Amino acid sequence: MGENELKRVIQISVTATCILAILGILISKADPLSFATIRWISGALTWITFFWAFFFRWGWKLRLLKQIFPKPNINGTWVGTLTSDWKDAKGNTVGPLDFVGVVRQSFLHIHATTFTASFVARTYAESLILDSDRGIKEFVYLYAQDNTAPGEENNREGAAELRIVESDATTLTGRYWSNAKTNGRVEVERVSLKHAEDFQSAMAMRRGS
Repeated sequence: MGENELKRVIQISVTATCILAILGILISKADPLSFATIRWISGALTWITFFWAFFFRWGWKLRLLKQIFPKPNINGTWVGTLTSDWKDAKGNTVGPLDFVGVVRQSFLHIHATTFTASFVARTYAESLILDSDRGIKEFVYLYAQDNTAPGEENNREGAAELRIVESDATTLTGRYWSNAKTNGRVEVERVSLKHAEDFQSAMAMRRGS
């Protein structure tokens, strides 16, 4: 949770607690200095705690509650293409590859696993960059490839910066860079809210969507 989000949670909690406690005192006509007032404040804090527990687990995904924190929900399986400028020793390039991204997201955490037919990569540093004033809504991450092609000694690492486009067909599109001095473009569309376990199951989701 970012600093601004934490401040907003505190502000909402304090305001809501005061409103609920005051309403309870007025309705019950309790003496503001009595033990009943303490019970109303304690009850208000309990309800606020339950609300945030619900919100952080499920509520942040609901359209009505997204007004509190307008964080995009990019959970699910994404399928599309990866286009790279990689060339082999003879200067030959490869065409667009089928590319899969599986995003597991909660309000507080986000993680992604990506697949092609020949490699698996996992993110190890992730961030949602949201700036409504500048129209920025991006998923940015660093990744490490699980395995490389035969004969390669080191796993590849890199970064990606994907723009989130929320519409009838929510998409992620942007560029990636790697320590193998290659870069390219990623364009994927969400095919399921479920999380595919591997490349084949993700492609099956696309065929069934």
